[in-house]
Amino acid sequence: MKIKRYFAPDIRQAIRMVREEQGPDAVILSNRKVDGGVEIVAARDFDEQMLLDRAKAEPRGEPAAAAPEPVATPETDSRRRAEDAFREALGKSAAISRADAAGTDLRRPVSQRAEHGGQGSPAPAKPVSTARREHSAAPIAPVPELVKPSADAEALKEMQRELRQMRRMIDLHLSEAGWQAAASRHPTRLDLLRRLSALGFSRKLSLELTERLGGVDDADVAWQACQHALARQIPLAEDSLLDYGGVVALVGPTGVGKTTTIAKLAARFRLKHGPRQIALITTDNYRIGALEQLGTYGRILDVPVRAASSVEDLRQLLSSFYDKRLVLIDTAGVGQRDRRLAEQAELFSRSEIPVKSYLVMSAASQLRVMQEAVEAFRAFSPEACIVTKLDETGQLGAALSTVAENRLPVAFVCDGQQVPEDLHVARTHLLLNRCFADRSGAAAVGSPMPSYEDWIVHANV
Repeated sequence: MKIKRYFAPDIRQAIRMVREEQGPDAVILSNRKVDGGVEIVAARDFDEQMLLDRAKAEPRGEPAAAAPEPVATPETDSRRRAEDAFREALGKSAAISRADAAGTDLRRPVSQRAEHGGQGSPAPAKPVSTARREHSAAPIAPVPELVKPSADAEALKEMQRELRQMRRMIDLHLSEAGWQAAASRHPTRLDLLRRLSALGFSRKLSLELTERLGGVDDADVAWQACQHALARQIPLAEDSLLDYGGVVALVGPTGVGKTTTIAKLAARFRLKHGPRQIALITTDNYRIGALEQLGTYGRILDVPVRAASSVEDLRQLLSSFYDKRLVLIDTAGVGQRDRRLAEQAELFSRSEIPVKSYLVMSAASQLRVMQEAVEAFRAFSPEACIVTKLDETGQLGAALSTVAENRLPVAFVCDGQQVPEDLHVARTHLLLNRCFADRSGAAAVGSPMPSYEDWIVHANV
């Protein structure tokens, strides 16, 4: 067994040094912060049972009279603390106090440790005087406890923090071994995971797509099969809004482009059916200038624009627009945890005229943000979604993962600010071409897989 200390500016470089010098089977025993970085104690061929068996096999006789007390050095003390902490992290030993862990010498025979009650000081080498023997024969008061808990709360917290870090590093070490084993068994699958991760796809969807490939070994064939499987996972909405109209409310978080998207839909419908068939309503009573912004679009398109602040206002406006083929409702952009979200949902649920909801999501948002938006706006029961700002992201994988995992049909996509040129009916080939042939996406396909540390940290996103 080889135990060695490593110093590095951060934990990742230290782990890399251990891996390069001692190999992937090395075991990290302890780590702590030092001046200028971190210190890691690692071992190769570490076998705790071998140490215990060797200790049990040593003779149990009394120590020789001339045998000196083993001198504690920083190296041996560090090694003892690392081995004791490693046992505790694996749950193979009882809780050991810092004082007891520092005082126990693994090189001492087990019998001697038992005789001294784990106090760490061997029997004196000199003969004991008569007075000493008489004194030791006197009755000894019972000891209330063998090991007193440390009074230093900060030291205890530091030890707990080190143990948590050690557990995380052990999990990290095992995860790396799992990736290496997966690469040796399924190199093609690992290559696909690398590509999908670089394009921003969620881990869940990436695993589902690669597990369906079976025993395909050719990388190009597997990549094509993965794209075909993804195409079947993306749901699309029926193309009926621009043809037949209806009463539709656009809902979604702040800043995703709901008002601009309403202007694009209204302009596209006006080109096909004329301005007399459209009306616009806003329920955004919170944002300053919301009515003025929608009113500007209304004047340009020559369509009426009204505001509704209550259920009664909405009922009256919808009744007055009964002759309109398309009524678009702009809603307030609220956060996923805003109480006004429930108020908006109640406004439409109590309407006598059915209102369809479309969820608007920005493709430039993070995967976690889009997933939270889908969960928060389930109260509106959206029939489809509109993905905006495709021109502001180089990774469409997060948006496609969100709609695929939630089975949320995509109705339209927007890739710019021009009205109405930058509004497009969603098509599977359009989404896949934009995802895989994008400038950033094309570069990302050939980029290396993120380090296993980053993959593990972001794996549950």
